[in-house]
Amino acid sequence: MKEAKEEYIDLIKAFSFVLKQFRLYSEKHPITQGSLKDFERAVEHYFGNKEKVSLGAMHRRLIVDGQIVSEREAASVDLAKELERLGIDGLTISKGIDLQELALFLNLMASRSKTLEEKGGFKKAFETAQFEHVHLITGKFKLVEDGQIVISEEERGQSGPEGAGEGGDLTATKRAPVTSIAEVIRRLRQDPEIVQEASPPVDIDSQQIVVQLEKEPEEMARLAIESVDDVNQLEQLIRKIVKFLIDSLLSFLVEQGKDITRALDKFAKELEKALHRLGGGEEIEGIKKKIPQIFEEGTDELRIQMISRTYQGNPKDDKKLHKLAAKILKDTDVRRRLTPSIKEELTRLGMSSARVDGLFVKIEESEGKKKRKVSIDADELEGLRRKSERFEEELQNRIQETVTRLEREKRMIRDQKERIDMVIRNLAEGLLVVDKDGKVVLMNPAAERLLGMKQTEKLGKSVTDGLKSEHMVTLTAGSLRDPENMPKQVEVVSLNDDTKKVLQASTAVIENEDGQTVGMVSVLSDVTRERELTELKNKFVANVSHELRTPLVAIQKSLALMLSKDAGEINPKQENFLNIANRNIERLSRLINDLLDISKLEAGKMPLRPKMVPVKQLVMHVASTVETWSKDKRLKIETRFSNEEIQIEADPD
Repeated sequence: MKEAKEEYIDLIKAFSFVLKQFRLYSEKHPITQGSLKDFERAVEHYFGNKEKVSLGAMHRRLIVDGQIVSEREAASVDLAKELERLGIDGLTISKGIDLQELALFLNLMASRSKTLEEKGGFKKAFETAQFEHVHLITGKFKLVEDGQIVISEEERGQSGPEGAGEGGDLTATKRAPVTSIAEVIRRLRQDPEIVQEASPPVDIDSQQIVVQLEKEPEEMARLAIESVDDVNQLEQLIRKIVKFLIDSLLSFLVEQGKDITRALDKFAKELEKALHRLGGGEEIEGIKKKIPQIFEEGTDELRIQMISRTYQGNPKDDKKLHKLAAKILKDTDVRRRLTPSIKEELTRLGMSSARVDGLFVKIEESEGKKKRKVSIDADELEGLRRKSERFEEELQNRIQETVTRLEREKRMIRDQKERIDMVIRNLAEGLLVVDKDGKVVLMNPAAERLLGMKQTEKLGKSVTDGLKSEHMVTLTAGSLRDPENMPKQVEVVSLNDDTKKVLQASTAVIENEDGQTVGMVSVLSDVTRERELTELKNKFVANVSHELRTPLVAIQKSLALMLSKDAGEINPKQENFLNIANRNIERLSRLINDLLDISKLEAGKMPLRPKMVPVKQLVMHVASTVETWSKDKRLKIETRFSNEEIQIEADPD
């Protein structure tokens, strides 16, 4: 075949570019519409006096009207890949095609593999669409010395070996070997049993497959994922691909002494990246974890089989065997993992134990002596040195900034801790902290003095453990797992009158972020003195009240005798003053009776005796009571009342 001329290049570039836009954007997107019109113009310009243009793909090379497009053009390689991915042997575009038909065809070509499978494959979907100006070529291109042969379905059966040229009739010619990973994946999906046979029935172009494996692992990963419907199918497909590649390429790899384990590792990593871009999910995470294991098992088997086949091919050539083994076992972990299996396999094939051991000794020695030599330009070396210095400087700066920040935060935390410790140590009240099980976590010096014990003696122990006889504790005697029933006010009361001590604790529950009780903090106050003063006050009030009643009774009886005029006549003014005194004596007696009931006063239950009282009478009573006092102070009290009688409900006293 001759190489295509420049006139084809614009058409191929426009075709490849618009196809990419259909894969990335919707048909109505401005970018897609613009590239579609550019492709239409390129087709019209190319046609000229021609009625149609034919395109085909062979070994990743694009053929336009029977001529090969240069592989230097990336667009031609991309378009050839797409044709092979879709299983298109060739196609023709006829003159008169419009934008609508071009858009329909490009949409079909840009469809995902799963979408095409649902429609029965690309060819089935193409037939259903019934394009008027686009037709598929059902034949194979073959390279011969004098040119190309394109045999259509109509020509099959009509031409004998001579009619097919040097290549012969396609029906009588062995099917062309598989040259792309896309075709491998497609066949594996169509024929699940293909990898279970001892010798793969598919003839492959090993050189092309290895090149793709080494240079296009990302594309292979994309094709594998797009060709399945769910994760379970993907796992099965990956296992099939790995096994198929190892079985199919083994002879080629042994013959060439080539190592593709690193290429397979890259393929595995690209699969993991592609799955990561799909998002989370238990199934996807599960297959991501299985991928390294699948490929490790496959590459390990490949290494063992390569060494086995190499030895079987020439059992006496230790040099070749050592060269291959040193190449595929240079990784220390791999060598350590596979050494027992390889030794067992070589021994089984008849290799002596001494030779086997010698082989691995040589591998270890060669790995130990191997030195890596790198040739680098002086300017590039200087640039790398400067970058290294800048990196080291930046790294040191960042480390220093981080250390400075951490030291500053450490100082702040230490200062805060010291302040808190100082506050706790100098609290006049005792501070006691216990955990959820009632075990002591913290005691300040005041609490130590109140309880008569040291913090070191109580840490990790219950509050009640080891208390002295002068303490009775009702503080967190057990676990704090029932916060509702936990006491909020507690007392520590002396059992020994000689060392009597009364403590009062205000308690708060400590909860975590989830609202669960994790401990309790109690502030202990020594209220022994306050309690003693309260008792003295109560006794004083009771005694004074009792002593006051005797003179009051005497005064009251005397006033009553004077008012009864048994002791002699009194004038009205004297009688009025005596009545005022008598009323106040009666009031004072009632107040003394109330003081005697001190418990009612402490409980805030001072009894009231309400009744209906005339306001005028109440006011006059108050005025007459303070009349003598007001005269001494030279004050004049005047009273004014309305004519209406007003009564209120109140306690006159």
